[in-house]
Amino acid sequence: WGVNPNIIDRYYHWVDLNRFKPAKRKPNDKLNFLFIARLIHQKGVNIIVKLAKLFPLYQFNIVGNGPQYHYLLSLKLNNLKTFGDIPYSKLHTIYQQNDILLFPSLYAEGWGRTAMEAVACGLPVLGSNLGAIPENLSPKVSILFKPTIKNFQKNIKKVILLKKNCRTYALNNFSTKNFNSLLNLYKSLQN
Repeated sequence: WGVNPNIIDRYYHWVDLNRFKPAKRKPNDKLNFLFIARLIHQKGVNIIVKLAKLFPLYQFNIVGNGPQYHYLLSLKLNNLKTFGDIPYSKLHTIYQQNDILLFPSLYAEGWGRTAMEAVACGLPVLGSNLGAIPENLSPKVSILFKPTIKNFQKNIKKVILLKKNCRTYALNNFSTKNFNSLLNLYKSLQN
């Protein structure tokens, strides 16, 4: 674009780290995977369904609504639970009841607040390497790849090892200091 890269600053989003944080849970033998999105093909809903069929001992929890909602209900898989829409004010409790966030987008997503909130709650991310998602997440808290069922199968057991890194990563990268940086920029432009 002909813009000098030395004069470009990046400003990152933030999450409420007082609300989005890990919670104490009773130990559970079953891994709980979470998917939060509008239930459309482009978000990778079919990948979630295939994973639920391939891994019947894991629990797959889906939050959201959209054209594929009734299809998911019709499947009647014992390890696939569909919650529909959850009010944003209660969403942190859903993250806290799960172990891993699945982010199988088939298109180049924007920033990915869902991934940030999940990491802040202690959930590593297993998902797509498209769009801004890789810029948002480090390999310390995520395993990202081309969104195919084979790649998810290959990495599904590895991602749990990243759980221990999530909260520290969120504190260092998703805090309100990001807001303050942006606010300071706006203030400097007023002068």
